[in-house]
Order: sequence, then structure tokens, then C-alpha cells
Amino acid sequence: MFSGKAIDGEKLCFANLESSIKHYLQIVDLEKLHIPTEESTDHEINKSNVFISIQPITSGNVDQQSNEEDNMGPAYIEGNNSNSFTFTMILKDITNNITIVSKSQPFPLRWARWVSGRHDDVDSVFHLGDDGESVDPSDWVKDWIQDGLGLTFAVLAQEYVTRRMGI
Repeated sequence: MFSGKAIDGEKLCFANLESSIKHYLQIVDLEKLHIPTEESTDHEINKSNVFISIQPITSGNVDQQSNEEDNMGPAYIEGNNSNSFTFTMILKDITNNITIVSKSQPFPLRWARWVSGRHDDVDSVFHLGDDGESVDPSDWVKDWIQDGLGLTFAVLAQEYVTRRMGI
């Protein structure tokens, strides 16, 4: 997860995407040298080279629980809040020169800690039982994060289809 300014996280997402595209184009160039070109057939196939980059971003520190999380006041789950994180998704079609950037809904930052296996805050409340088992909060939230990512990806994909249709 990137911790810092959202614009810097987006730049990192773009840099990762451009690196993958560059690597792909190098492979394509090498294949052109080693594989002879085929003669054109009656059935032409349209191919698009589409790349997607996904980057989780927070302005907070994922390794540290903040005082605001401990506070029982209102919880603000916003993209620019240090107690939240979002996913930035970038789709780039290098064949048709289409680039689309989308951001997911924000999620509580503690969910990222829970999914990565750090849930001392929950363990301190629920304690280990006699059988040594504790409550795993990642079971609570991983499906919600997956649903949020799915929705963000679906919006990105639908916008891509709309752009390709020329609408």
C-alpha cells in the first residue's frame, strides 16, 4: 500500500503501468525478430492491447493505529482521510489510445491491517479463548473489499466499452 499524497500514489500507479507496457513492447519487438510475419488472411482480427494497474493508497500509516480510530466519536470514511484507503485503477489501451482512471470508494484503514493479518486491536477486545482460537476480523471485511474492487473494476470496464463504442 502506498502511504502519502493521493496524487503521488496515482503517479506510482501510472509508473507501474508504463513499466509493464514497456516490458510488453520489448517482448513484442523480440518476437517480431524471431517469428516470421504471416500473410494476411481474409478474416482480419481486431486486437487491442489493454493494461490495468491497481494501487491501494492512503494518506495515513497502515502500520499504525491512530488516536482517531481509538476515539469513539464519529468515524469518517473518506478518500482524503488518514484513517481510510482507496484503490486507484488505471486502464490503458495502447492500441486505441484510451486511458481511464478510476478510484474506489474509501475503506477503513484498519481493514487493510486486518486483511494483512495484523489484528491486535480486535484480539485485545475478544481475547484468545481456551482453545487458542481468536476472532479473525479479515473474515468480516475481505468480501466487502472484494465487492468494492469489483464495482470499481466494473465501472472502469463499462467506461472502456463506452469509449470504444465512440459514445
